[in-house]
Amino acid sequence: TTDTKLTELPQLDLVLVIDDDEGWFFIYKNILRKAGVGNQVLTANNGLEGLKILQSRAANNEKMPELIFLDIK
Repeated sequence: TTDTKLTELPQLDLVLVIDDDEGWFFIYKNILRKAGVGNQVLTANNGLEGLKILQSRAANNEKMPELIFLDIK
């Protein structure tokens, strides 16, 4: 079968969620937690803030997110 079950998803250490609606942060975090994905979830309120997070992490040699959720409207 080609269906992927939530229990078959890889464990990710770091996820970045970018969305201008803070209410979605809770939903994303809850879905990721239930799926067992993402030990740490970073959040940004817009694309510019998300880029700043990525630039800062790169400049400080910090681990980069393995998954980025981006709300595009």
